[in-house]
Amino acid sequence: MHGEKASSALGRQWMIFSKDLNPQEIRMKLLQDSWNTFKVLEFGDWVDRALGNYSTAVAILEAHHEHLAFSLFDFLCCFPLEAGKYWSLLENLNSEGFVYQAVLHALEAFKSGSPYSDIQLNTYFITKPIQALLSQPDAHILSKLKALEARYMRYKTGPGMIEGRYFDTGTALLNLLISYTPKSMAIKLSRNALKLFRTLSLEGILTQDPNLRLLGNQWNQVCLDAKDLAVADIQQGKMRAVAQVFLRLTSIFYPSVTNEQ
Repeated sequence: MHGEKASSALGRQWMIFSKDLNPQEIRMKLLQDSWNTFKVLEFGDWVDRALGNYSTAVAILEAHHEHLAFSLFDFLCCFPLEAGKYWSLLENLNSEGFVYQAVLHALEAFKSGSPYSDIQLNTYFITKPIQALLSQPDAHILSKLKALEARYMRYKTGPGMIEGRYFDTGTALLNLLISYTPKSMAIKLSRNALKLFRTLSLEGILTQDPNLRLLGNQWNQVCLDAKDLAVADIQQGKMRAVAQVFLRLTSIFYPSVTNEQ
């Protein structure tokens, strides 16, 4: 049998774990505490980790979730009947997120009956994409990292990091700005949109054709990428020139646009 009995649990501290809280209250508190640790993480901290260097901020993040996992494990040793509550809690946590990893580690350690061992927090959903980018640097790698630093702020303050979503290191819009003239770039973006637009019918629009959603997502991504570049102050003169080209076009979906050189 694990640890000590509940009667000997007086004076023990288990972070927020308590018999008095329901799973939803626990979930919100765990996510809040986790956010308080990783909100101070900068993009450069993850670049350091991706390069194999030490980062104090990442180490603090890992230490927090290690403490969380051990606290839950110790709590369950004293109150084993509470385990079901935390297994159900996992169903409402993203399977890649830091909190999920810590809770699962504690539950599996408790279930196994083995002595507790430290958690190896998996941060691959952030570091792996960055490593892939850095493994093939080009002449514009510094501009790309600067743009990604702006994107990271959106990723960190949105649901991306807390839910363990892969960090997107794609720089398609920046690549176009580097490789094309403003007119050619505007035409290329228009042609890409036309491929989907021409598959739509009035009925498809009314019935929410999947391609309509894809078209919306495509342009939403362009807007988000443009915002990242604006925040990072990259290629702003050329971005304004592209916008001027779009303004001069009667419509980005007008067929004659596709015939321009």
